[in-house]
Amino acid sequence: MFGAVDRFRHGRSYRGCGSKPISTFRISEFQIFCLLTGSCLSTLKDGDGAEFRYESTDYKRLLKATVEIVIGGNMKALKWIGVICLVPVVLVAGSYIRNKMVGPVGWATEDVEKALRMKMKDPDSMVIRSSYVVERKTEFGLEISICGFVDGRNGFGAYSGPVRFASKSFSNRQLGVFETSMVKLENPLEATQSRESNMLSAFEEIYWNKYCVDATHPALTVGSN
Repeated sequence: MFGAVDRFRHGRSYRGCGSKPISTFRISEFQIFCLLTGSCLSTLKDGDGAEFRYESTDYKRLLKATVEIVIGGNMKALKWIGVICLVPVVLVAGSYIRNKMVGPVGWATEDVEKALRMKMKDPDSMVIRSSYVVERKTEFGLEISICGFVDGRNGFGAYSGPVRFASKSFSNRQLGVFETSMVKLENPLEATQSRESNMLSAFEEIYWNKYCVDATHPALTVGSN
């Protein structure tokens, strides 16, 4: 009664009591019952012309059961479709609300932490020992710098000691623009050599004294670092 035929023209399907193949994705519960029980006496054609047979005594009962199954299945499917469509909307809305609450300083902090982890030999061990925020208003928007000391484990599994980092972010709420364009980490060897030579390092002169200075954090000078 059953024969192997194409499924999407390259797989397996079922052949009904008639001679034409039945797509496994178009077959109904009633048609499955007919095929599985083998109780085919009369002939019924579906929209694709595939033939099925049924016992006239069971037709009304089976048709009613089939309708109930199909309607119930469609209602469940619609509920699941609604849930699936709603979840992304809720996640996006939640993300938008969270971002609005966090604001530019929070965004900058997240960007800096991600960038610093990427620079660590052991990213999971990264610890920001101390940090502060410097905000500068410009004619184009708000410049934000996160500055501080970060530490992480070296190849031997021990913490290397805190080193300076500095960042630069830009925010313009009116234009809906935010970008973290720079996250710099001090080279420990260069810092040590500069202190031994009684001079500022390139990092301290170019980045720290430019982006990490405000009323409570004065610029570094020789001997003050």
